[in-house]
Amino acid sequence: MGDEAGQGEALSSVAHANLLPANHEEAARFPGKAVPLLTAAKRPGPAGRALTTLANARYSLDLPVQALSAVLSAEALTTSANDLRGRVAAPLILGLAQRDTDRAEDASVSWRTASRVARTLQDPYLTARTESFLKSVGHLRA
Repeated sequence: MGDEAGQGEALSSVAHANLLPANHEEAARFPGKAVPLLTAAKRPGPAGRALTTLANARYSLDLPVQALSAVLSAEALTTSANDLRGRVAAPLILGLAQRDTDRAEDASVSWRTASRVARTLQDPYLTARTESFLKSVGHLRA
């Protein structure tokens, strides 16, 4: 891993770690620094995951339009890298941003995509967490 990739991964990890205790302002600061480094290092999957973290932080800060912008870029990067785990996370956040910007039908499509990719991975933990999330937002019945 090159220096740029290592720095980008570290910044992305710090951003994600700040989401857990709900330090959303801090979580929103680091991906902007991580993405250019990861992109320069030709690491689109990690760059997409960093943008997903940014989208999550922006959504949590009640900035759904900015979250939507970040997550659309994240989805493109994780798709181009065939980063299946990233392709689960991005549509979950995308669906939230779409729902909150009056695009309920698009949200439903995003959430179905996340569910389908999670099942494709055959990871029981990821599938269960994805389904739990989809139940919590009312997409799946409890």
